[in-house]
Amino acid sequence: EGIVPTDHEDKQLAGAASFIPYFRIREFIDFAEKGMLEKIVPKKLFETVVSLKEGKSLHAEGTPFNLDGGNSPLGGHQRQDEINMDASYQTMMESIRKTHTPEQVEAILATVERERQEVMDTIDRDGGDLDEIIATVRAKTRERQRQILEEFEKSEMEEAEIVSDENSETDKN
Repeated sequence: EGIVPTDHEDKQLAGAASFIPYFRIREFIDFAEKGMLEKIVPKKLFETVVSLKEGKSLHAEGTPFNLDGGNSPLGGHQRQDEINMDASYQTMMESIRKTHTPEQVEAILATVERERQEVMDTIDRDGGDLDEIIATVRAKTRERQRQILEEFEKSEMEEAEIVSDENSETDKN
């Protein structure tokens, strides 16, 4: 974002503004970062960083890297970095499906998709800090869930009172 001061010497530019969407800036930063890293880090490390930024597993070929460029085991320790995103997602989905009904799973996925879309729309429309936007969207979802639970509990209490009243009348007869 940028606004040219209103007292700028070029009257055509004075007060003009521009806005560059977050995703365009992100592309530029990634491009610039890649160019700088390529010049300052060893080739093997650079290739590893590029691979990671593309979403690939750190150890895609099964043999952990020593970041100085040589291939060697990392002492046999499994690191969290080795788990790729797809495997994590599948594990998470299996867990959700085991502990929730199909309707609940569908509702969870719909909520996640709605929140994802709201975050993307906010970034496109307003820009801003991604973590703050996610937190705001999540807080709205939690507030709506709280309202729904309160409405449900109120409805259940009213229903219980009706049943209680009906039982009282039956006892009198």
